Amino acid sequence: PDWIAEDYHMGIKCFLLTLGRALVEPILLPTVNYTPEENTWVGTIWARWAQAKRHALGFSDMTYYFMMLPLIFGYTVTNKSSVYSMQAFWSMITYGTTLVIRLVNIHVFIGIMYTYGVVTTVLKFLMQVLLSDDRHIFFFFTRTNLCPQLLMASSLVCTVFVAVLFIAVYGIMVDRIENKPFTHSTPLHWMRNALAILCFGPFYFLGLGFCIWRAALSVIFSRSFEYEVAPKPTRSATSAADQSAGPGEGSSCPAPDPVATT
Repeated sequence: PDWIAEDYHMGIKCFLLTLGRALVEPILLPTVNYTPEENTWVGTIWARWAQAKRHALGFSDMTYYFMMLPLIFGYTVTNKSSVYSMQAFWSMITYGTTLVIRLVNIHVFIGIMYTYGVVTTVLKFLMQVLLSDDRHIFFFFTRTNLCPQLLMASSLVCTVFVAVLFIAVYGIMVDRIENKPFTHSTPLHWMRNALAILCFGPFYFLGLGFCIWRAALSVIFSRSFEYEVAPKPTRSATSAADQSAGPGEGSSCPAPDPVATT
């Protein structure tokens, strides 16, 4: 399709076509969001890679937003109640700034942040090899390391708090989701998650940054996008896992069909 019709894209479309008068009212219902999963470990990794590529295509929403602005401006100028329409248009532009900031934070910032470290490392190595000692390259990088260090420290603190909150919520809801009580040690569970994040987090975020750069290039050189839905746990796979786990150990929560879940 020309545009990925995800929920966020539809929200932007409604916001623009109603000149900013569209409102979103949340319905606070408990839900379970299944992560992409296949029958094998390699298949699961590939499914999550497909999911990341699809999510990164939300970068095109920024193009859609700025493409629609001249069209909506032309409509408001030719409208009979042009004075009211122009007021609504400029009000929409003002409130729409928050949408642009959110798109930048989700896509542009993540794409730049997780490739910045790689580019900086390569640049530092080349400057140390190719430039002479009287350029004081080490002093230059020492003076400019404050911002990346603060960013890394804040990211680490946020990661710790998110992991703690996840363990707390999981401990409360595990008996409803998996039909069994949480019997593991909470500190050990948290340490295992923290170790997994430290070991595999850099590869995950580097791949995420690559997906965003790939989506950005697709927006520049392509007019249509491939909408690939990652596989989710199926009823048959869940039932087989329950039977192999034995009575009282599997998940009794039925999983959605991958065709119906997007």
